[in-house]
Amino acid sequence: MNTDFDDAQIALRASVRGFLDVHAPLSSVRASLERGRADRNLWKGLSALGITGLLVPEDLGGSAATCVDAAAVGEACGRALFVGPFVEAAIGAATLLQAARRTAVTDMALRDLAEGTATTVPALFDAGTRHAIDRTRSTAQDGFDATVFVTGSKSFVVHAGFADRFVVTATDELGRLDVVLVEAADAADTVIVVDEPILDATRPTSKVEFRSAPGVRLLVADPALAVRTALDRMMVATVNDSVGAAERVLELTVDYANERMAFGQPIGSFQAIQHLAADMLRAVELARAAGYYAAWALDHLDGAAAHLATLQAAAYANAELPVVGESAIQVFGGIGFTWEHDAHLFYKRLVAASALFGTADDHLSALADIVLPE
Repeated sequence: MNTDFDDAQIALRASVRGFLDVHAPLSSVRASLERGRADRNLWKGLSALGITGLLVPEDLGGSAATCVDAAAVGEACGRALFVGPFVEAAIGAATLLQAARRTAVTDMALRDLAEGTATTVPALFDAGTRHAIDRTRSTAQDGFDATVFVTGSKSFVVHAGFADRFVVTATDELGRLDVVLVEAADAADTVIVVDEPILDATRPTSKVEFRSAPGVRLLVADPALAVRTALDRMMVATVNDSVGAAERVLELTVDYANERMAFGQPIGSFQAIQHLAADMLRAVELARAAGYYAAWALDHLDGAAAHLATLQAAAYANAELPVVGESAIQVFGGIGFTWEHDAHLFYKRLVAASALFGTADDHLSALADIVLPE
């Protein structure tokens, strides 16, 4: 087992970093926040690099890459506080679409994703049943000509306002889990996106209401397994995104500590600041190792072992990386809380990510159920 990036993955990470440094510097992040959604031109530019279709088969215009490749991209996105649905579309939706039997509809959605012309994001969790994929109250009722009509309300849909299509979980008339592809806009307004209050504006989150919205049932052999796999991949991609964000805010903190003077010397010379920085570095590097291993496990191990590695990585990252952002704020002091400074943006991203797919306690509880069965 080797979880280090190879030369191609290092080059991929560098190319994404370089692109985002030029086209989406931190100074431009606030423009996206004021707009309330991602920049389509930026997303199209990433598609030219093969990022939006990272997991899409080559015959559909994608890169047919691995989860370790995605980890390299995720780090670069986190460093730049990238405002866009990389985790949701390029990882989550791509995984769900490929779990289905290939049809003209799935091929179209995957090709559009790879080309950056239309974006699909998952809508998986009903209000009050977050993280419980087998307890959805949304329904899919059969119609005519292979059309199904989805009714229900999904919460915590990230980048819903940017989506052209949704992959929705629902139960069919026999109570079985279904996966349905639904267009985000139609003449009858059967899909309603309502923005939700959020901590991290770089990941706008919405509630999406489906009111007998017409869609196409994806022919998935094991819908629960497909959704679990997609969630594991999204969780690991989010861990790697958080590693990138934590690494960058650590760099900013160290630079500031070496420049900020107090009592005639840089505050970085004070032992208390050095201890904070050391703890921040420890958290970043251990989370990086856990995230790399989980990405490798998703590529090489069976579903149960990969899920275990995913839970371990998410539990550690969700517990430790928000503390990196908190420590950065402590070092920066009052200036770190100001809108003009970048530190609070990293802090918010790290805190929000730590609960996106469940808290550290949620993942530790799931781990206990696996390794300590009753």
